[in-house]
Amino acid sequence: MHQLNASQAVSESLPIKQKIFGSFTSELKPEAILATNTSSISITKIAASAIPLGVSAASEEGQTIASRVVGESFGAD
Repeated sequence: MHQLNASQAVSESLPIKQKIFGSFTSELKPEAILATNTSSISITKIAASAIPLGVSAASEEGQTIASRVVGESFGAD
């Protein structure tokens, strides 16, 4: 497993972001921060896709995984 944090900036497509964040969980260490650049998609929806099948979003494990996902912005001032 890789220890790096991950940041993605793909197009504003929820299915694409869900696929990417679903793979981050299995590819990166549990302490990695998962960042997404989005201006229109709910971070909560993206974070939910990082929770593996079989893990409840309401469980402590599910909440811990989802809490690793953060939003970032590359907008100009």
